[in-house]
Amino acid sequence: MGDVKKDSLNQELDDLFLRYRDACPGVAPSASFMPGVWERIERRRQSRFRLMHVSRIFLSGATALWLLLAGFLLLPPSAPPPVHHQSYVDALAAGHDSETFGLTELAHQETGELELR
Repeated sequence: MGDVKKDSLNQELDDLFLRYRDACPGVAPSASFMPGVWERIERRRQSRFRLMHVSRIFLSGATALWLLLAGFLLLPPSAPPPVHHQSYVDALAAGHDSETFGLTELAHQETGELELR
């Protein structure tokens, strides 16, 4: 009795596989199937590698530009810029004092007065 049950189950399974095969027709691979698969895989890999290569070049260029700009900003200037802290009136007063200093010194020596500035 157990053998009859197994045979009927096997027959049902075989019928199921036959109906499945009829419902889904199989595609016979051609000789170019595997080379075509590998060609598509290589195309995807090449595009990814190209993108990685371009991004590395861009990153290297940006880093070099940043280092160059940082170097220019950190270097001291070759000549200090001219500094004009005096006003026009201060410059005239300083020039006037230096011109008349000899005359006032002589006048003070004659009178005996000593002025300290």
